[in-house]
Amino acid sequence: MTVMKNVAALAVLLTASAPALEVHEWGTFTTLSGSDGHPLVWYLPYREPSQLPKFVHGQGLRLKGMPVRVRMETPVIYFYPEKAGEVTVEATYRSGTITEVYPSPKTHMFFGPTPVRWTGTLVPPDDAEALSLIPAVPEGSKGDHYAAARAVPDAWIFRSSRTHVTPEEKTVTTEEAEKFIFYRGSGANTPALIAQLDASNGITLSTGSTHPHKLNIALEVKGESARWRTLTAVKDHEQVPETEILDGPMRPVREVEKEIGSWFQGSLTGEGLTSAEAAAMIDTWDETWFREEGTRVFSILPQDWVDEVLPLTVDPKPEKLVRVFVARLELIQPSKEIRLADALVDPAADFSQVEALKLGRFADGALNRAIDVQGQRMRTRFHQLQSDAAKRTSAR
Repeated sequence: MTVMKNVAALAVLLTASAPALEVHEWGTFTTLSGSDGHPLVWYLPYREPSQLPKFVHGQGLRLKGMPVRVRMETPVIYFYPEKAGEVTVEATYRSGTITEVYPSPKTHMFFGPTPVRWTGTLVPPDDAEALSLIPAVPEGSKGDHYAAARAVPDAWIFRSSRTHVTPEEKTVTTEEAEKFIFYRGSGANTPALIAQLDASNGITLSTGSTHPHKLNIALEVKGESARWRTLTAVKDHEQVPETEILDGPMRPVREVEKEIGSWFQGSLTGEGLTSAEAAAMIDTWDETWFREEGTRVFSILPQDWVDEVLPLTVDPKPEKLVRVFVARLELIQPSKEIRLADALVDPAADFSQVEALKLGRFADGALNRAIDVQGQRMRTRFHQLQSDAAKRTSAR
């Protein structure tokens, strides 16, 4: 009995002496859907708005450009320990592949849901030596949006070493440091939220899961004008969907951008991010979230769903782990689906008719939807001809 008491007392002592650690993470899952809500396979061009600085590892992987259903864009992990020390982080993207990272992990990135592991040291935000190792991202350069994630003054610096072989076959060890751990990937496991868009700009949200989606908004951008609205919370798969119209006057996109930024700031901090983290996330994605032409739905994802799809382990185990991910559901308007299908079957059409639709980096996925639309037309026409033939036969 005495031995058991001593073991229990020792466990309490060790727990009390262990340094506290708090970890915060944010990221996005981007999907493309036809107006019917079905997710489309789409291809991400190498020259696109979310390019990364040259120092990020993995950008040469052809996996990045593979057609997939979902892009896991820019998860960023911040650390808040009580004191400097070693930390190991492991992320596994189930039904997907982690394609780009910084700093370099201790494991290789392979096709499929292979765990990616980082091991390094957490040092204070003002550590001069670590700060000198953080690579510069010049303003206006490729991937300068990446640097916005660094604007979190209280986050500690993750420092690690990378051993690699040079073209001259020399083994070199390089020190790396960053204000966070960054990674990105591509996969097939789309968020459970489904968004449909009708010809009257009516948006219908539903889900096939039991995970609630409490915070949802819709945004439409046309050129320099935009409009947006909040959408009803989706509780679970048993909720009867309702259609909500995205109407109202189009206003200057910068004006709308400020309003949505304020909504995101309040919503992200409400889910557990610090004010600086929320602002960094918004600044990282404001160009593509709020200014890219098109119609989209944003939803803050349930952490339970994120934990299932993207398990994350941290050693030492943090006292608090906050994971806030946003689903971006890009929707193709019915009129654009029809116009694209028309252009592709019109012998007199040229590519300017496709460019006029301003589908941007989602054009390849929109092609898949246009093929579906044309197929539906052909099936409808076939059955109509079949019905007409049957009527003529019975009339004889």
